[in-house]
Amino acid sequence: MSVFRFPLTDFLSLSALAAAVLLFFCPVITRQAWIPRGGGDMASFLYPMYRFAASSLRHGQMPLWNPALYAGAPFLADNQSGLFYPFNLLLFLIQPDFSYRALQWLAIAHFFFAGAAMYACLRGLRPQSQITVFRELGFPKHAKKVRNERTLSRPAAVLGGLAFMFNGVFVTHIGNYNLNAALAWLPLAFLGLHRAVLAAERRERLAWGVGGGLAVGLGALAGHGQSTFLVAFFLGVYALWQTLFGRRKHAIPLLALVGLIGIGISALSLFPALANVRHTLRGGFDFAQAANYSLPWAGLTGLAAPDFFGRGIARFWGTWDRVEFGYVGVLPWLLAIAAVARRPSRLKSFLAFAVVFFLLLARGENTPLFTAVFGWWPVMPFQVPARFLFLTDFGVAALAAFGLDALATEDTESAEGKWFLVSSGLFVGLIGWGLWR
Repeated sequence: MSVFRFPLTDFLSLSALAAAVLLFFCPVITRQAWIPRGGGDMASFLYPMYRFAASSLRHGQMPLWNPALYAGAPFLADNQSGLFYPFNLLLFLIQPDFSYRALQWLAIAHFFFAGAAMYACLRGLRPQSQITVFRELGFPKHAKKVRNERTLSRPAAVLGGLAFMFNGVFVTHIGNYNLNAALAWLPLAFLGLHRAVLAAERRERLAWGVGGGLAVGLGALAGHGQSTFLVAFFLGVYALWQTLFGRRKHAIPLLALVGLIGIGISALSLFPALANVRHTLRGGFDFAQAANYSLPWAGLTGLAAPDFFGRGIARFWGTWDRVEFGYVGVLPWLLAIAAVARRPSRLKSFLAFAVVFFLLLARGENTPLFTAVFGWWPVMPFQVPARFLFLTDFGVAALAAFGLDALATEDTESAEGKWFLVSSGLFVGLIGWGLWR
């Protein structure tokens, strides 16, 4: 019986995430609404591109060139073609004449995929005991004083998955399927690098490094350059953190391994896109253009109240260009603070640092940090620094899972822990009652 017990509990956890997605998209699934509302890139841009790709493959042609766009334009070299992304390719080959609703289902499925990936990441983030860590760092005496870390509980991982897959960037870009698809691979890429860095044996390090590179490469094939850059940048910051503060000199070489695997997998679309970008407007972006859509101080209200400045272009009354709002919920922020305050650890310290660091980068030209990091780059073919909020959201979602796990175990014995759990339950209940009404 024990053989089937754990897979069943994981299946139920993933089913809860799937049920949340189905409930969230109920109007779309029941054909009472479309995504995105009023059209958007998915309807006007991605759907025609994907149908062209499917039609070309159906007739035995590799869509290198699109004669129907302007006077003709590169297709495969367009980073957003998504031609070799496995989920897209499967649809193109099985149902070449797919309808727009099929593309909607792909977008909906990637919300679940993001939640499931985050669930798997959180369940695998603490495979190594603190005792082993102390021994590797040369402190065997301290190893006996520290108990083993256990795997994060399933309810906590479910909470992290929910917070991550419904973060403000995903919901805002519900019509940018390729953007969300590329970002959804971050949890698996981070898990691969994290496990590779912590692994004691070389073979295990290589295996996890290859797994992380696989996630990076598949995400890059989804076809959104900035999203791939964000994933790679987050992994780079983590490897540098482990090198400087974790004293793990192999972190940078493992990052290189992850990067090489990712580049190798996505090379069919990555290199043509890199060759083509210099012929586009992005090839001449200077720092001022790259800093467009920076997050102002007032924009930080979106972290707790996403509709404070209005919803949509027509109702937005802010004095700046509308940008990301990075909402993950109020409760995850409270749990994230509890995670750092109650049970500090090296991983939580990095996640807390990432939350603040990427929040400052999201402010773009409004803080000197963005200038210090990117001001010296000769070309920065991306704009919207506010999109760094996605990496902040990832850190908050992960910390929220750690916070719930801490409060639901040892801290439930204390009056403070019980008070926090009861008040959090009442808070969630009131929010749910308000949404139901």
